[in-house]
Amino acid sequence: LGYGSGIIGRYSDLPDEFPGLAHFHTMRINQPSGWYYTSTALRELLDIWDQYGSGILNMHGATGDLIFLGTTTDNLEPCFQAVAQKGWD
Repeated sequence: LGYGSGIIGRYSDLPDEFPGLAHFHTMRINQPSGWYYTSTALRELLDIWDQYGSGILNMHGATGDLIFLGTTTDNLEPCFQAVAQKGWD
């Protein structure tokens, strides 16, 4: 079945050795049915991700989902709210 939209929690087993990666969560943004990505929409989403996350993403080829890689626990809710305000799941 795989993942739907939402947050995939990732935590390091060695937080003392890698404090910058103690928590490094992934967010998955589903493309609403029938939508396509415009350059304006992608820029809006990436501006949000630059603000709240690492700025690194994957685009899932089969589903069209955006996979935002790397943010902290404290940034999850503000990022989610910013993405939701733009109308994304």
